[in-house]
Amino acid sequence: MCWIYVSEIPTARLRGLNVSLAAATQWLFNLVIARSVPNMLVTMGEGGYGAFITFAVFCLSMFVFVWFLVPETKGLALEKMDELFGVTEMMGKLDEEKSIDGVSTEKNTTTIDQIEVNQPTTQPAAK
Repeated sequence: MCWIYVSEIPTARLRGLNVSLAAATQWLFNLVIARSVPNMLVTMGEGGYGAFITFAVFCLSMFVFVWFLVPETKGLALEKMDELFGVTEMMGKLDEEKSIDGVSTEKNTTTIDQIEVNQPTTQPAAK
């Protein structure tokens, strides 16, 4: 599930970064699991069955999360993903907050030729 989201939903500009972060996270948690499972098998219940119950609960909770909270993206164009995940609403709210604070959200299109340079006049030092 996570590989589908990080590779298909973000814009092409962010796709490489998202996939690399997902791969690094996957490797990190694989290390955590590899280091913790032997200890869990020894300490969690007779015969280590408690470790398997723990993993089953994690899998069940992930299934419930995905089933109820993750939106379906089948058949949607990539351009519609921002609307589906509320990115356009979030950007609109950020723009509103900036305009309330008096910060302009428009791009500055001033060129070097349009800038008036005010150079200080130098006066001779008094003796």
